Amino acid sequence: MTGLPNDFVSIDPTFTILDPSKVEEACKAMIEATKKEEGVLYYGFVRTETTLLCVEAYKDGEAVKKHLENVGPILTASLEAGTIKLDSLKIQGPKEQLEIVKPATDPLGAEYYETIQEGITFMQSMVGKEDTNKVMVSAYPIFTVPDWPKAEEQLKQFIADTSAESKCHFYGFTKHDDKLICRESYHSGEGLLEHLGVNGERLGKCLEEGIIKLEVLKLLGPKEELEKLKEAGEPFGAIMMEYMGGFTRFSVRR
Repeated sequence: MTGLPNDFVSIDPTFTILDPSKVEEACKAMIEATKKEEGVLYYGFVRTETTLLCVEAYKDGEAVKKHLENVGPILTASLEAGTIKLDSLKIQGPKEQLEIVKPATDPLGAEYYETIQEGITFMQSMVGKEDTNKVMVSAYPIFTVPDWPKAEEQLKQFIADTSAESKCHFYGFTKHDDKLICRESYHSGEGLLEHLGVNGERLGKCLEEGIIKLEVLKLLGPKEELEKLKEAGEPFGAIMMEYMGGFTRFSVRR
């Protein structure tokens, strides 16, 4: 990856945890298997007491297909053993890359979110099989959009304002029908707070005027970083999902 704006494919499978005693072992097995792959930007798991989310992204649709072939048997075993239950699968990326993925993920009931606008990324390059272990603190908001023309004008400004922030990994938007996801990640809790300081007033106005409606907000990251975000997240009913383990394989252009 060479700094092209939001041209990667991310997968967001959400599970219910049925057997807490076995979920950590299952996650570790999938992480170790994924470390053998070439096209991974980042991969890991976050959780609440009852919900598990895999946070993962790949350089393109072909890398996603190879990942599914690689990790599929481990995931299937965990599902069949009653360790976890798949609740939803969202896949985000450019339309042409989603088409590559669909034959493998349609049977899983996947929803496909196409990238829109000129998103930004400071992820400059991949590092093969080396793990950089960068801290990632992510916001995962899902909105309903009643009026796309009005919303898209605001999205352009959100992106423009975020492009000047100092602690952002990537930032952009994807859509499916009337649903909008902001795909974003930061170096730290402070980075996300910086982003809210820049964009919070505009977001508040968009919500008040009904341009977009917040359906759910999840904040993802290490426990110590989530602690920094509790006060800011409370007014939005944010769900805190704590990092369990994983790896990153991208450098950052600054």
